[in-house]
Amino acid sequence: MSERGKEKLTTDSIQEQYTTPYDHLIPAVDDPSAKYYLDILRIYLAIYAGTLSVEDAVKLVEKMKSNPESVKVSMDPTMIPIRDVYIQKILSNLETLKKYNLTNLDAIRSAMNFAFLMDDVPISSFDLESLIYFQKNPLSTVSEAAESLSIAPRTVSRVLKRLNENFSLRFQALIDNSAFGIHSSLMFFRLKNGISWDIVEDGFARFPHTKSILKTPMSDYGYATFMFPYTSANFRNFIGSIDLLKDEIFSHVSVHSMRACGTHYNMDLYSGDIWEFPELATQFLHPDGMLSSDIEPNLLYCNGKNAKIRVSDFEISCQYRMDIRAPPSEIKKFLSLRNFEYDVRFISRSIRRCKRNGILLPHTSWGSLGLPNNFCFEILCNGEWIQRISHALELFPKSLSYLSDRGIVVWIQVPGYHQVDYYQLMRNLEQYEGVESVESIMTLKQKGSRSTLDLLKHWEKKNDRWTTNPESLDLSQYIN
Repeated sequence: MSERGKEKLTTDSIQEQYTTPYDHLIPAVDDPSAKYYLDILRIYLAIYAGTLSVEDAVKLVEKMKSNPESVKVSMDPTMIPIRDVYIQKILSNLETLKKYNLTNLDAIRSAMNFAFLMDDVPISSFDLESLIYFQKNPLSTVSEAAESLSIAPRTVSRVLKRLNENFSLRFQALIDNSAFGIHSSLMFFRLKNGISWDIVEDGFARFPHTKSILKTPMSDYGYATFMFPYTSANFRNFIGSIDLLKDEIFSHVSVHSMRACGTHYNMDLYSGDIWEFPELATQFLHPDGMLSSDIEPNLLYCNGKNAKIRVSDFEISCQYRMDIRAPPSEIKKFLSLRNFEYDVRFISRSIRRCKRNGILLPHTSWGSLGLPNNFCFEILCNGEWIQRISHALELFPKSLSYLSDRGIVVWIQVPGYHQVDYYQLMRNLEQYEGVESVESIMTLKQKGSRSTLDLLKHWEKKNDRWTTNPESLDLSQYIN
């Protein structure tokens, strides 16, 4: 994109200075929450129109993160591929808001959410072959991919661009946060009758250690995830504050401390735009079924504080994990925009150190491709069933897992014509010995989360460790 006409803006004046050709469609609102979602749309339109650079947009997004809505619906317009179909949806939704004079929060939030829902786009056999290759080899260079796929390097580059535009293909990594002394927890909950979700959600959003939140009108259950520097006092304060809320706010609470996480794909199910149902998974999810020795769950285990890892590696790896194919110079640029200053050589050494110590699990992320239905399941179970479920997930089309001391939480994406089959397959686990309960959440799409770098605003480096004020971990101060 040309830099012509993009005046460099100061952080304090960006919002007043940049314009878009579509400003006449954007309603004027006083509600800061509604304005947050309109600003996301406006920034995206400005990047598309060329009136705002990505660098200045990043600064704007950083300012917007002071709004609690940024935790409730975490969406970064600078990370969304520029697609004409998104622009058309945004303009259509803005015209609808203007036509019917809709300026309330729910209408504006819905206009934004539905604008960025991905439509199914046909994929050619060549692009599918390339997607499968990069799914298995996310760190492969363009030249390595060209040799394996028997195509020219410039063709690989064009394919990657096309996959990004049509399917939002991204190359990312999971991180073993425990290697840095960081604790990760997930709280699955159900509200008591008469408790307002808006009040509880606002409390989660204001809590400084909240990573993500999800609850939908389609389910009684929801979850929130948290990250904070681990000490016994910090953990005790956090769990103790949740105990205070159990009787008053929640009718069901289970807190999961992460022991491992993983991503799982099975592109072998996809043929002729149709996903087959993995019958072998039914065998794995039966107490008498044999597990295949040929299948190894793709998991990253939490192995605790690693003395070979530096505290500064956490800041670098948090940016690196968002795009593991980005060169160190690109990582430096985006860290600098967030006021983290490291030189390119230090970043390169840090990434190599993290890879060498096995604290990163590279993977691909992509959308659409006939998997519109999303489920989240919390399964409280013993170790044998965690193993069975982890193996079965390797046979599902696309899934993410969170293993804990209580069981396993899984997110799956499935085709609509198999929605009931997958739902029943998971719910039926509850009948077996060793499975305490199975709860579910159905969503339109998987939920984003607050950037880990944003959490660092509430942490400090001290004696080569991350620390935070133990009193800041009292969740009950924010939900009452």
